[in-house]
Amino acid sequence: HYLTSRMSLKPVSKEALMARTARHPSIPQGRGSASAFGVRPAPRPGALVAAVGYCRVSTTEQVEEGVGLDAQEAKLRAYAVAKDLELVEVIRDEGLSGKDLKRPGVERLIAVCRARGVGAVIVMKLDRLTRRTRDPLSLVEDVFQTHEVTLHSLHETVDTSSASGRFFLRIMGALAEMERELIGERTRTALAFKRE
Repeated sequence: HYLTSRMSLKPVSKEALMARTARHPSIPQGRGSASAFGVRPAPRPGALVAAVGYCRVSTTEQVEEGVGLDAQEAKLRAYAVAKDLELVEVIRDEGLSGKDLKRPGVERLIAVCRARGVGAVIVMKLDRLTRRTRDPLSLVEDVFQTHEVTLHSLHETVDTSSASGRFFLRIMGALAEMERELIGERTRTALAFKRE
């Protein structure tokens, strides 16, 4: 299943956000719709950029790595404060594989970005979104950039608001393409061997 935790979308100052975080250490869980975000208003000078966080863990990963959803969310919230981002929602996919993008939480994430409700997406690692190398690049090009959303990954130090961050993702895309071509070569070689 997937869970969300939400905060107000109204742009606030960094000082106000830190005060709010101190008053509310935990955010209640609940469902929401992308339409609730509406169109992202133009930020006022000095206002924080609205961001959405995404966490995922499979049952096996939680047992083997001990990186639960609460631990991931805590890191995302700390990063948001450090980067002057207002984390308005944290979307969770619990007990689901990252083999592809077909998960309720990812679908919710895409819907929020397309509704222009946020200006940034934060993940702890790119493989939280998906374990397929080409998927993050596809998300950035087809969803995030189209709707003026930047991607932040804590582990890989990726920030697509910078030229170096976008370059890193292009390198990942090139590696993914090479991987697909190698798989195709191996498949053709195996089929040719069987025909012989």
